[in-house]
Amino acid sequence: MDNNIALCISGLPDSFKKGINTLKTLKEWRSKGINIDTYIHTWESPLAGEYINLYKPVDYIIDNQEVLDPIINFFAKKHIKFRDTVSAEFINKIKTTNYTCLSQFYSMKESHLLCKKTNRKYDFVIRSRCDIVLKDFVSNIDHVLTKLSKYDTHNKRNCTNILFVPWVRSDERGNTHTDWCVMLARPYVFDIVFDLFPLCLDKVPKLDGSEHSIIYEHMISRNVRVHGNI
Repeated sequence: MDNNIALCISGLPDSFKKGINTLKTLKEWRSKGINIDTYIHTWESPLAGEYINLYKPVDYIIDNQEVLDPIINFFAKKHIKFRDTVSAEFINKIKTTNYTCLSQFYSMKESHLLCKKTNRKYDFVIRSRCDIVLKDFVSNIDHVLTKLSKYDTHNKRNCTNILFVPWVRSDERGNTHTDWCVMLARPYVFDIVFDLFPLCLDKVPKLDGSEHSIIYEHMISRNVRVHGNI
């Protein structure tokens, strides 16, 4: 098996021990001849160093939450509801929790950019969190590549814009909800998704609606086809 996979992990490091068995999976993949490179964007925390040392990523960033200030200011100018809600407590929640999902979205994008800037070629990219245990992918890699390659050219660089997630469903109001804890797609699909992200969003997560609906609408607007059941 000759597949190259990039694993982009993002988010707070505090729960990384919940996903520690992912390291066993990565070892198993490599033992089967699969090249798996890890990239991590995370936030300052007493556990950040231990987390990074365990995964030994190709590249990583441990960011201070102050990098979110320009994004918070951007949405405060762009959206009345956001601007009317801004306070010291509100800003602190954005920086230290998943409130509004802006910190999550920023971290997702940054982990992808770490991968992209290496110019390494990957068959596909997996986006995940440190508290998620990845397993049982080895037996399904050929199946995934077959799905992704349905409309590929001979060199498998120009396939349809498919992005896999664990599940997709609609609620009684017609909103589409998805689970973004794990995402899998060709590298260029993530390029499309994270271009100018999250500043390109027309809505503010958790103020104008569900963050699940907002990111789904964002992907659909960029002609990305979201599929459940990986």
